[in-house]
Amino acid sequence: MRRDETFGVTGEVAASFKDMAAYLPGLCLALLATSSVTSGNQPFQFTDDFSSYPDGSDAYPTWFTTSTPWAVVGGAFISSDRQKSFALVEGAPLGRRQTTECTLALRATTDASWKIAGVTVFVDEQNYWHFALVEAPDDAGRTHFVELREMYEGSWIAEHAAGTKLTQTVDQNMGLNWSYGHPYRLRLELTPDTITGSLEELDGRVRARCAFKFDNKAVTYGKPGLDSGGFRSEFDNFRTEVTDQVESPTKTYPVLQLRSWSGVQAVATGFFRTEQINGTWWLIDPQGKGFFVIGTDHANYEGQWCEALGYAPYRRNCEQKYGSIDAWSSSTASRLLSWGFNAVAAGHSTSLRYQGLAHLELLGMGTTFAGAEDICPKTTWTGFPDVFSPNFSRHCERYAWLRCRPNRDDPWLVGYFIDNELEWYGKSGREIGLLEEAVKKDADHPAKKALLQLLKEKYSTIQALNAAWGINLASFEDFLLLGHLPSTSKAIEVDGALFLRQIAERYFSITASAIRKYDPNHLVLGCRFAGRAQDPAWETAGVYCAVVSVNCYRM
Repeated sequence: MRRDETFGVTGEVAASFKDMAAYLPGLCLALLATSSVTSGNQPFQFTDDFSSYPDGSDAYPTWFTTSTPWAVVGGAFISSDRQKSFALVEGAPLGRRQTTECTLALRATTDASWKIAGVTVFVDEQNYWHFALVEAPDDAGRTHFVELREMYEGSWIAEHAAGTKLTQTVDQNMGLNWSYGHPYRLRLELTPDTITGSLEELDGRVRARCAFKFDNKAVTYGKPGLDSGGFRSEFDNFRTEVTDQVESPTKTYPVLQLRSWSGVQAVATGFFRTEQINGTWWLIDPQGKGFFVIGTDHANYEGQWCEALGYAPYRRNCEQKYGSIDAWSSSTASRLLSWGFNAVAAGHSTSLRYQGLAHLELLGMGTTFAGAEDICPKTTWTGFPDVFSPNFSRHCERYAWLRCRPNRDDPWLVGYFIDNELEWYGKSGREIGLLEEAVKKDADHPAKKALLQLLKEKYSTIQALNAAWGINLASFEDFLLLGHLPSTSKAIEVDGALFLRQIAERYFSITASAIRKYDPNHLVLGCRFAGRAQDPAWETAGVYCAVVSVNCYRM
């Protein structure tokens, strides 16, 4: 893998943020009475107090948010996302010298796990810094503190990790027990030599401060923005200034060296694809040879976080044994190849790439949306997204722009798993599980309305529906008030399958279309059904995906 040792950022950001117009037609910066922007040869300057947007706006096109639970409410920019997402100043350049600050008040929690909210210097999801208020998980005491952390080449807390450790020059009161509802001023300052985060009261008193010196590989430039996850975060009075602007690096790839099978020869297109040859479907590698993916999930330097220990044991052991993620990656890739593997699949460390192993990407496009709007709630597992929500297609577009567009020229990439083990059977585990979940929803829920429309089209009268379902409603509209499913009948099972087909049609058509819009070169690999799938979901996946995937736990 090529690395830019000067700036410390992989070339995985294949597209300049200046090219975002391909995603956002009619790109412009709103020059509002309460916002100011200057750019060109002068330093880029931008301020926003969010008072000129209508309530409910996501501040587009001035801001680009990577998920939908961002909205302007009462003159503040609110995030209620359960998972970490970003809001980036759309027109801001990448810069290695910048100051970004905002006012932040935390109002409530939206998740029981780790919660963060702050300001960021962002290159991509694998490379960024943030300075944030943090709350530990509910089952770990909900401790409050402040952090300045780095994600470098997909490795979290890289500023303290072996191989990328930076010298910490300031550490002032970072264990601050901050308070809900109290507004703080967060400032993140980046220079070519250092990064500094400061937490202040509104009167200017410094409450916490942290700084690192860039004396090792690190993210040393980026785009200004905000990040939040697990909180209802209220951002206001944003200001940024960016100088010493840089262009996005051009990604180059090593010469492809894969363990393919020359017994199948087809046209070389430069990317993986499928082709039917003599009645048999084959996966064809970029050089036109047959390829059978033999990969393993979770070949990852980070390992699994252990709440009881407060760290990831696997990562700590690897740091002690190998000394750096580069040494671990080289050793791990060699061992995987020696064991006969030719690919790394879901959940791998990006540092393993381009060392003789093809790679596959796991997106999580649906499950991330299920954290905001669902048919089946995301509680102990993945949930199921509300594909009937008007926000779902917008979410998928943004997700694909962020995650897929940078990879579109990568010949080593096989393709994308859309999701992993969505709850196609709902919480009940029954064939009609998603129908059951929709019936439980409130009257104004998009999925429940879609189900009612399907029933109206099938049954000409409410009497016909009553007879088929064994219910007693005065009108179709009363269906929206139904809070639970009556005892199952054959008709309900049939209607459950029809509704599931409609759900699958929307899920696969919207997700696959978004992926292919921003990366037409790679395969859509299905959604990794959990062991099995109902026929409507399985069949519809085959219409929109190049490959249908299922996780098998019994052989």
